[in-house]
Amino acid sequence: MLDSVKQLSFYTDCFNDAPRWSEPTDAVDPKLADAILATARMLNREKATTTRELELWATIVGPHYDRPTMIDALLEFQKQVFSEGLSATSPEAMEAFVKGRPVEVRD
Repeated sequence: MLDSVKQLSFYTDCFNDAPRWSEPTDAVDPKLADAILATARMLNREKATTTRELELWATIVGPHYDRPTMIDALLEFQKQVFSEGLSATSPEAMEAFVKGRPVEVRD
């Protein structure tokens, strides 16, 4: 989906059976662009993952992987890595992201 949004955001194209030109300024809503940037900032890793982060992931999230309880485990993991100074993303920002609420954008 993100690749399709990228294509619509950067290129003018003619598509569909009844040809219609798309233009980036018409194809992508500014709110969608803001949401994509907030998501990218949230998920961006500016440093290598530490051994401790992997240990916490395996301990906290691992047992819940691909189960209904995984989101709660992910949020618990974020609380722990944040409290240990391993992540700049607050647990509240991660929870807002996971639950689809607006996320405060950092510069």
